[in-house]
Amino acid sequence: MPAHDWSKVEAGTFHSFHNAWITHLMGRLNGGLLPDGYYALTEQSSSGPSGRGRRLTIHHASGHQIVAFLEIVSPGNKDRAASVEEFVYTVDAPLMQGVHVMIVDLFPPGRFDPRGIHGAIWARYGKEEEIVPPEKPVTLSSYRAVVPVEAYVNHLAFGDSLPEMPLFLDRDTYINVPLELAYQAAFQDMPAFWRDVLEGRRAAP
Repeated sequence: MPAHDWSKVEAGTFHSFHNAWITHLMGRLNGGLLPDGYYALTEQSSSGPSGRGRRLTIHHASGHQIVAFLEIVSPGNKDRAASVEEFVYTVDAPLMQGVHVMIVDLFPPGRFDPRGIHGAIWARYGKEEEIVPPEKPVTLSSYRAVVPVEAYVNHLAFGDSLPEMPLFLDRDTYINVPLELAYQAAFQDMPAFWRDVLEGRRAAP
């Protein structure tokens, strides 16, 4: 199933899908993808009131500490400069504490993130400017919490399938997250009306 252009629907509709996608991802990771000693939970995102949503956190059972998390960018994370800066901080601070991060951004760069959310994050480390290809506005980025921070990035077009992405659990261990399979399951849970809008069978209201 291709990645859809979620800018066609209201933010609340995407928020509902966002929560379902996170839940399906949790089920797949806890269903055997995570190695023994790790588990996944959905938790409230701390990326500010304008971007409130759920994130998927990975814990180590020995002390139940968070070792990694996956967050899906919402429209509210891009609606003003302060929102982008706040989101970047919620990625940077955990990385500096050794927590690995994956970010899924289905929305094209906008006024306040002209180089995309990954570009805003990457600039924090003085890295070279990130260019998002106009024909590939969807960005998947995974960050390994080492010094210096390492990033694994995929740019996709609307209509492309989502590849598996590495989510690091420690400096040397990672799992490949089945973004596409969980996306398909969450999309099928959406109301038929909005699936038709996203797939071009019905005009947006």
